[in-house]
Amino acid sequence: SARRAAERWVSSDPRDLRRALDDSTMTVRDAVALLFTPATAARRCSLAELVADGPQAPEWFVSHCSRSSLRDLVTCLAQHAHDRGLGVDARYWVGTFARNPHRPGDDLGAPVLADTAAHKVVAQTRGAVVVLDAEGRFFDTLACCYDVYVASVGSGHGYAFDIVA
Repeated sequence: SARRAAERWVSSDPRDLRRALDDSTMTVRDAVALLFTPATAARRCSLAELVADGPQAPEWFVSHCSRSSLRDLVTCLAQHAHDRGLGVDARYWVGTFARNPHRPGDDLGAPVLADTAAHKVVAQTRGAVVVLDAEGRFFDTLACCYDVYVASVGSGHGYAFDIVA
């Protein structure tokens, strides 16, 4: 976009700070740093709180690699919705969009794991979607490991567990 070019956006990955970004290379981590955090700064809220009309009950819990491209994440979820016959109104809980970037440690103070956002969301949803990046990677943070643990053992009988790439 013109804004991206004018501002000369580069990767937020500390291992690759000189890499120029375009629509195919902007990672989820880059989107948080360059788009979501600035867009939500005035209200100090999450992206979901900024754009939603009100509370929305999630149907699917999503865990993804923060180094995956934002475009690939959205494409994978659209394919998942199509494959599952969910339609355009499918409701996914994506932590990157639902968590408040201005309060990154909210889950850190949870006295028990059952009080974390991931655990609470899994209890409300019918399934989990794990989105792999273009190289088939997923476990780039401890949060990814925890997400899979919660979704696989803490969800109960009949809980769907899908992996998309």
